[in-house]
Amino acid sequence: MTAAPDPLAALAISASPGEPYGTVLRQHVGAGLVDHRGEVGLSAIATLAEMVGGSSFYHSQPPGTATVQSRLSLSVPEPVTLGARVTGRGRVVGAVEGHGTTYAELVEDTTGAVVCSATGRAVVVSRATGEIPRRDAVATESEMLGASLPETPDPALTGREILLGLADGTIAPGPIQNVLGMAVTAVGESNVVVTATPGPAMANQAASVARSDLKTSTCACF
Repeated sequence: MTAAPDPLAALAISASPGEPYGTVLRQHVGAGLVDHRGEVGLSAIATLAEMVGGSSFYHSQPPGTATVQSRLSLSVPEPVTLGARVTGRGRVVGAVEGHGTTYAELVEDTTGAVVCSATGRAVVVSRATGEIPRRDAVATESEMLGASLPETPDPALTGREILLGLADGTIAPGPIQNVLGMAVTAVGESNVVVTATPGPAMANQAASVARSDLKTSTCACF
């Protein structure tokens, strides 16, 4: 995929005209967002859920107030269909003294199925950031639909063998792993090491979720 300036372009997310920016967003979930199995997972749509929830709280405050999400929980009632267009809407369900709880729902436009629900906790912070920067650049349809699906791993392989293949390069990572800068770097007998090196496309320009600013992060799973 062509290098993108921000997550909206990398993930094919676009804003809805006439809505407060970020509270309603749409995403085209194409082949450029599948995992190494050729399937669409939560990683492809999590940013959409995070943005519509966080933006809803932001817009509930006086203009220019700086806010972040301090906690976010996501669940997937139904799998996302490859090629689907998904609409995300967020709302504030309770707020008091600079703290708020938000709810976001992602729905497939064609089937009406809820493919992700998210509850978040947002807070007002003291640093001044001004208005959320509007970012309307999105990946082209050809980039999303024209991406090649990865070869499906041999069904006889165990989960550990697939992880070993991802680590040594004999199994290609899925497009979504490349977009997010994630890689399986080591596989032990009882643990897996995953390293994330976010690129420029993952810059959190709106500071919508509290996070570390480390350029590379490594997670060991046991």
